[in-house]
Amino acid sequence: MSLRDYQAEYLTLFRERLPRRPYATDDPKKGVRIMPARAALRRRYIQVGRYPHAVYRLVVDVDHPGEWWWDRMEELPPSLVIVHPESGHAHVFYELDDPVPIAVATQKTLGLLADVEALLEAYFAADPGYVGLLARNPVWWREHHPDHVLGGGRLWTLESLAYELHHLLPRGFRVKREASGYGRNCTLFDVLRHHAYLYVDAFRRRGDFEGFRSFLEAYAQAQNLSLFKDHPKGPLDRREVHHTTKSVAGWTWQNYE
Repeated sequence: MSLRDYQAEYLTLFRERLPRRPYATDDPKKGVRIMPARAALRRRYIQVGRYPHAVYRLVVDVDHPGEWWWDRMEELPPSLVIVHPESGHAHVFYELDDPVPIAVATQKTLGLLADVEALLEAYFAADPGYVGLLARNPVWWREHHPDHVLGGGRLWTLESLAYELHHLLPRGFRVKREASGYGRNCTLFDVLRHHAYLYVDAFRRRGDFEGFRSFLEAYAQAQNLSLFKDHPKGPLDRREVHHTTKSVAGWTWQNYE
């Protein structure tokens, strides 16, 4: 297949993985709206991350001209790169072959996800304040600026990305997991599970799982605002906190002794 065919195949997968009603806009400075996927795909910018149920891709925002990051892209081929025609800055996509289901992910998986995101940001010297919610819509940009859409749609696993990045970054490089966006999920998961262990027996004696889950969620939402108020990416979306709480509550209720 030609490069264009590989891109088309990737865009089919991108469409399939969209939420039914993603965020989208033609100008992020003027605000974003939730809209049906069909309408969102006609906008310049679309929701690419922070889906509450799963992580399908990692996207970094590279605020350097193409000459700087071209060699890095050659060494670690992305799924897609969308280059702004005026600034030369890029949104670099790494699509996951096996999505990470946030609601049932283990702490180990969340930790690996946080590590890979932090490693990618370091590798590209990407904008640490980019939250990963919106990026240039690959469907719109390929239709209107096809010469500025690069990459052959390669899919990656978290493990293979981690392996390659550890070999590409300087020897002895230490990842700052807590600075990454998904490092927040990992931190909240850890704080929340220890809190759950303390109280699960009291709720179990009453047979009140829903009360236990609600109790944990109130704690989790408060911790989210407290822990991450000064984080470069800000607190987690409330829906992400909700799904993390469901995961911790369900596992603790059934397995913790």
